[in-house]
Amino acid sequence: MTEYNQIFGPSFLPGKAFNGPVTFFDDFLTGVTENGAKFATTADLGEWLVTADTFTSHGANPTVQDDADGGWVRFASDDDAGDQVTMQANGESFLLAIGRRTVYETRLRFVSTTQDALWGISVNTTDPLGTRPSDYIGFELDGTADLEFTADTGSAATAQVDTTANVVAGTFATFSFIWDGIDTIRVYFNGAKVYQTKTTIPVGTFMSPFFTVQSAGAEPAMTIDYVLIVNDRAA
Repeated sequence: MTEYNQIFGPSFLPGKAFNGPVTFFDDFLTGVTENGAKFATTADLGEWLVTADTFTSHGANPTVQDDADGGWVRFASDDDAGDQVTMQANGESFLLAIGRRTVYETRLRFVSTTQDALWGISVNTTDPLGTRPSDYIGFELDGTADLEFTADTGSAATAQVDTTANVVAGTFATFSFIWDGIDTIRVYFNGAKVYQTKTTIPVGTFMSPFFTVQSAGAEPAMTIDYVLIVNDRAA
């Protein structure tokens, strides 16, 4: 994906102010689940806001994993059908705008592909599968291994599109998209382009990364290796 190199350009030019891109990268090397720490159940008391229908002993709260190569965090919802847990970075800090490119990438795996899951960037949301955010860009699992993708704005109820890629349970994969700053989002799975769209892209909207899993009758779990967002800085 040559677009990556185009965005990670020089930070300084002679006689100019700092022009490096706005970059968010979380490798989940450390973290605790309590207010004032990495993860919090109250907005703005941690880096990530965690919301769930039911917090249970088997782990709705995100947990940084021991002996995880490069740092991983795992979280799961309650196993009652329809129960969900969501984590979202506090602060809608990334603006999708004309003339400002955006890269999103995450590496993660699922314990099962029969669960429901949605992840990407969004306006503030606490249950994005139950109540779709007004503006978001996201990957989705809908009870099968088929990887779906959606970009939606203004609550347009844009349908998810099957990218034709398939997710393998228990196996890490990378999920990426690039907004070209003009009119197109290009979507990648494990580095290969699988889809692109120019439809209902939330241009002019501030968003932040989110992850959600929802039970289809058994405990669903997501393990995240990292998440990266790179956004061209405003002039």
